[in-house]
Amino acid sequence: HNSNTHAEFKGQCWPTCLSDGASLSAYDHIFTDTLYPGPSASPTNLILTSVTSTTVTMSWEPPPPDLQNGIIRKYTVKVANCRTGNVFLLNTTKPETQVGMLHPYYHYCLYSFAVSAVTVEPGPFSDNVTVRTLEDAPTGFPTMPVLTAVDSTSILIDWDAPPLE
Repeated sequence: HNSNTHAEFKGQCWPTCLSDGASLSAYDHIFTDTLYPGPSASPTNLILTSVTSTTVTMSWEPPPPDLQNGIIRKYTVKVANCRTGNVFLLNTTKPETQVGMLHPYYHYCLYSFAVSAVTVEPGPFSDNVTVRTLEDAPTGFPTMPVLTAVDSTSILIDWDAPPLE
């Protein structure tokens, strides 16, 4: 998408550049509005790996050079918890990152990730990629077992599983 974006340049200009005939020194700033779009394509090859029950590593390739439309300054990562629908954004300058302490700390949970490259403006987000975090030990205990005699040589042991997070 194209948008008017404020740009700042530093440099010199011939006296005819300015309407009042003044000249600029090498340290003067020139401000202008320019059409400077963000990337025309999203990052590609998004790879997710569960590391723990609350941590995921991710990596990706930048958009193709001819579609970057400038220097990529950062990447914005969108993370969605598939159980709650909660979404948060984080920024990184490298095409890989580790997202830890996924909130609200659900273990063995699906998360959806997408990434966008940003020059002056953000580009489109990649397609969502989903990963399940690893299992973890229960945070509680099962209920007290109930023993019931079935016959003279066997018993039935019954209990409830630990509560979910």
